[in-house]
Amino acid sequence: MADLQKQTEFDVPAERVRQWLSSPGATQRLTPAYLGKYPGTKDLTWVSEVGVDSLGEGRSVFTDTIRYEPSGFNKAQERQIEVFTELLDYRSRQLAVELEFAQSVAHVEPMVVAMSGSSGMVGTELTALLQTLGHTVRPLVRRPAEDDLEISYNPGSQEIELEKLRECDAVINLAGESIFGRYTERKKQQLSTSRIMPTRLFTKSLETLAEDGKKRVMVSASAVGYYGAHASHGPNPPLLTEEDTWGIDVLAKTCLNWEATGTSDVFRTVNLRLGLVMTPAGGLMGTLMPLVSAGLAGRLGEHLWNSWVSVGDALRAFVFAMVNEDMRGVYNVVSDKPVLNDELITKYSEAMGQSPFMPVPSFAPKLILGAEAADTLALASQRVSNQKIKEAGFRFRMNDLDTLFAHILPSPHPSPLSNVARVVRTIA
Repeated sequence: MADLQKQTEFDVPAERVRQWLSSPGATQRLTPAYLGKYPGTKDLTWVSEVGVDSLGEGRSVFTDTIRYEPSGFNKAQERQIEVFTELLDYRSRQLAVELEFAQSVAHVEPMVVAMSGSSGMVGTELTALLQTLGHTVRPLVRRPAEDDLEISYNPGSQEIELEKLRECDAVINLAGESIFGRYTERKKQQLSTSRIMPTRLFTKSLETLAEDGKKRVMVSASAVGYYGAHASHGPNPPLLTEEDTWGIDVLAKTCLNWEATGTSDVFRTVNLRLGLVMTPAGGLMGTLMPLVSAGLAGRLGEHLWNSWVSVGDALRAFVFAMVNEDMRGVYNVVSDKPVLNDELITKYSEAMGQSPFMPVPSFAPKLILGAEAADTLALASQRVSNQKIKEAGFRFRMNDLDTLFAHILPSPHPSPLSNVARVVRTIA
């Protein structure tokens, strides 16, 4: 076995760092989403050992050791060292962000949080984050509960294990079918019912439970799709705020009804309109990663505005809304810097050691997704403001694409298909 080690000093007491590391969600939060997806990171086998020592005066040093079996080939060994060195660097950076946020909400008493969609891309990471902060997460499941922690509900019959829900301080509502796919009539109906029916049940149930006098909150996901697929036009359109009206396409109408169903005067409710959630684990970024790494990703059109948010900032926004009793209503959750699709694709490609491919004609996504889904998703344009949630006290940690990609991606290691892209560009 071979070892690689990194030490990082923090202005945090050793006991607090140890407490964070011993939480059930720590391993998940320190594992980068690019592992297994990024070229050169598949089929890795490794174990880690961590230690924390006090430096006195509220400071500590974190020692992170990775052990792995070296490959028998020199080139492969060099790549292993590169991958694991960058993994150690990521874990150090990520722990610094996690500890800083944990300190900012350290005044909050541990809460019991019911969560729908807890097994999804955002839900898995949000569960882990809440656990590192000392909260208990109780998954809301649409089947019989398999243990005392799970809470069973049936959105069709509008039934839920109410007494289990009574024990909870908060509901985080992430329920909903994926927005990706061809927009058949059945798909469009499911986009709506998979969100509105659970939300209606949770709202009604929490209103019933409010009679016991306990303060509760529900934080629900929504999306900037509320404003409509083509809400922003031209090279410098005004920023969309929470006061702007809704759009007319299927996603806009779904968001409108979703938010209305998740709003109550009986208990505190918050709806978060998320931008494009940027993570290698899925969504736009994860879907495009094979094309970007091969140098085959191109911009989708002129003056298409993408309002995005790092997955870490999205997770922290849910926690912030949950614990901040002054927050009610709707908030946009996007970075400070919406970008044109051209810039997003260019910076993503450059971060992976590539150049953007030729512009993608508008008919291409329509062939794959169908005209309606392509128009609503791939060709959407929304330039959105985050001023309201910042005025509430939330701080975005990842505010530009360069910072984001430097944190969540390792150094460029292009796909073998890169040569094909170069040949095609040369011919074109």
